[in-house]
Amino acid sequence: MIGRAIRWLSNPGDDPALAVAQVRQMQRQIPLLYGLLLLNASAIAITHFRSAPKLLTLSLPAILLLASIVRMAHWVQVRGSVPTPAEAKRQLQTTTMLAGVLASGYVLWALLLAPYGGAFEQAHVALFISTTVIGCIFCLMHAPQAATLVAVSVIPPYFFFFLFFHESSFAPLALNVTFVLIVLLRVLFRSFDSFRRLVHSQGELSLQTQQMAELAQQNRALAMTDSLTSLPNRRFFCRELELLAGRREHGCRPFTVMLIDLDCFKPINDTHGHQTGDQVLIEIAGRLQEAAEPGRVCRLGGDEFGVLLEMAPADAERIARRVVRAVGVPLIVDDLRLTLAASIGLAGFPHAGGRASDLFDRADYALYHSKRSDRGGISVFTPEMEVAIRADRRIESALLSADLEQELDIKLQPIIDLSTGRVHAAEVLVRWTSPIIGSVPPDQFIPIAERTSIIHTITLIVLDRALQFAADAAPDVALSINMSTCDLSSVDTIDKMIGMIDRAGLASGRIWFEVTETAAMRNFDAAIVALERLRATGARIALDDFGTGHSSLSAMHRLPLDTIKVDRSFILALDDPSSRSIAEAIVGLCRTLGMDCVAEGVESKRQLARLQEMRCDLAQGYLFAQPLDRAKFRALVAEQSPCWVAVDEPRARLNAA
Repeated sequence: MIGRAIRWLSNPGDDPALAVAQVRQMQRQIPLLYGLLLLNASAIAITHFRSAPKLLTLSLPAILLLASIVRMAHWVQVRGSVPTPAEAKRQLQTTTMLAGVLASGYVLWALLLAPYGGAFEQAHVALFISTTVIGCIFCLMHAPQAATLVAVSVIPPYFFFFLFFHESSFAPLALNVTFVLIVLLRVLFRSFDSFRRLVHSQGELSLQTQQMAELAQQNRALAMTDSLTSLPNRRFFCRELELLAGRREHGCRPFTVMLIDLDCFKPINDTHGHQTGDQVLIEIAGRLQEAAEPGRVCRLGGDEFGVLLEMAPADAERIARRVVRAVGVPLIVDDLRLTLAASIGLAGFPHAGGRASDLFDRADYALYHSKRSDRGGISVFTPEMEVAIRADRRIESALLSADLEQELDIKLQPIIDLSTGRVHAAEVLVRWTSPIIGSVPPDQFIPIAERTSIIHTITLIVLDRALQFAADAAPDVALSINMSTCDLSSVDTIDKMIGMIDRAGLASGRIWFEVTETAAMRNFDAAIVALERLRATGARIALDDFGTGHSSLSAMHRLPLDTIKVDRSFILALDDPSSRSIAEAIVGLCRTLGMDCVAEGVESKRQLARLQEMRCDLAQGYLFAQPLDRAKFRALVAEQSPCWVAVDEPRARLNAA
């Protein structure tokens, strides 16, 4: 029992949270304790100054008062600070030790003064000890070990001294004060228990509050994070852009908004499934994070990403080129070799705008321009670009609301057999006349249709019109229909095209499908599958604009091709020896591989003569005819003479039409 009491007295502050709370309360109360000691001790020294020796009225009280002043100054200095648990424990231990020492010193000094003076001075000593110890215990109510040591240091000497003092009237007073102090200690311990429970409950509440704060922070982080790629999301991007624009309004350094869109992602997602698409996005997100440093990459939604770069657009272009290279590296997903490209739009502060919304819109304008004119390229916003894009968006709006069955029409441009001069086939060209904006050239509305996936509907309508025309046209004339990248990558569109061809019941070879090498290379594996399925219906496959791509010989070898169409740039430059040599090589290669060769863009008899010398099979161009409506095309087919007879000027037949 005694050993446990000693351990309790000698080890205050074992509970870290409680120790900190105790010291914080003591910072307010202990200065009052020392103030009480200074006043009461000074008063009793003064009342005994004439009757007691100077050692007891000056020297000893000076030592006690100096020690009290030093401790009082310490507590005033640390008042309001928050100690660590270790610091709090040290302060409690020091306070407990000094409480016993100072209490013993003060009570011994007071009892030495008691015999001096008359009854009033002796009563003052008894009053000094009783009131001072009660006040000290109250001030130490949050340090029960220190309060206990004060009581233990005061009660025995006080009680026994006055119990046997020569004035018997002091004995009941000593007994009374002793009982009061015992009751006061009991109240103090109960009060401290309540204080301890309160501290622990507040600690639990604080822990709950902290946990709730951490949970709220996690929820905020989740709300700002894309769940698939773990990149910041659109909400984070817009918030950071607002903050950046707000800070930069006061003349700080420029910054650039970069928007990135993945070309050919939708066909991959549609062809190979969402799981493959998700894996592609995760891989690309990692590449973007590495390539776009020091900017922070965010996923804005779908296959669109954004980056904020605290640099001018000229410097941001260097980062953009790095991004394009990183995205263009083929990736392997589930044994599939997939290739994507990144189109990028850049808008810089302050030239592209000062507000966050303006900068985002104009970066989007630049991205749109990049996708429309140079897929896989980089565009920096200019005011002229905004004018052009607004016009494109006007076309897009009209296209989205169009009744394409009524508004689309087809034209046919003859493909001539150079050995006979007769019409061998016709390229089917789509024309769109909108009741809202009038006639729109194909090179304007086709890219928009590809971007919005309306191209699938257009392709099916054009194929349907071509099949209807073929049923009534000369049985030896084929019709060639253009296909886009989107068509090649859409299994649903290919299925519908095959169904339409089967129902038409045309002779084998009467339908051709033209695909550019660039379109095929966007998703080469999907293109091979789609073209082989179409070829299985009896259709023929033509590679358009040959010679303008980056891997033409590889494309000729791997794609299921029947016809090669030589790009018009080579035909226009046939007088140049280099271009003529290339054209001759292509014609010879086609003959070796057993493919037909079509020369595009023939406009003069001189070009025609060169092609006949090369033994080119077929040709098309304004020398023979411009794109014709169905009636004029039938009339041209019905003619018995070669198409170039009596043509003196390159565009005579065009002008006549």
